[in-house]
Amino acid sequence: MATSTAFQRFRNSYFENPRRDGPDLAVLDQLTVEERGLAEAQLVQALRGESLYAIRALAHLNSRAAVPILQGMLPKAKGVTRVWIASALWQIERDETVIECLLDALKKKWFGGGSARFEAAIALGAIPEGRVFRALTEASREPDAVVSANALRSLALICDLEDAYWAYDRQSSVSAEAFQAAERDLRRRIEAVGAEKGW
Repeated sequence: MATSTAFQRFRNSYFENPRRDGPDLAVLDQLTVEERGLAEAQLVQALRGESLYAIRALAHLNSRAAVPILQGMLPKAKGVTRVWIASALWQIERDETVIECLLDALKKKWFGGGSARFEAAIALGAIPEGRVFRALTEASREPDAVVSANALRSLALICDLEDAYWAYDRQSSVSAEAFQAAERDLRRRIEAVGAEKGW
């Protein structure tokens, strides 16, 4: 049985005292190869109980063993759970069928849908495609600040402009005028990349 400090931290984070601010993915990178195998088996078991943290962790581990379970869970899943499952399937398998699921979650503007929408905006930042670019562009201009901010960051990611995004983000502490100017510049650069790629 694995007993390293990292493995104990993994057990504590995922099973004994789960963090309220989300799964501890960094601890997974500190496990030995043997411990990662053991952790994966335990997380797959937890996945059968529909653990949200297990979904994220198994995606981080690129667990092929989790794929059939995730595929079985997806049709009935709702809200954030559905988004996390779709994101995991994209991350592990590059499963094209989940892109529409993520786009649908991003577009739904219903009461209580906010967390699923911004999680979808984040997940779509890993998928550089025209339809994703267009949906994120639309979402980046809407009044929901959390959704629009995450959509803008994901646009920067799929356009290989992450450094430009963080430069823009830093301007928020300078002044409103500097922040707005930086946003206009970032949006121009994103639009230029989109036009160049034919998105």
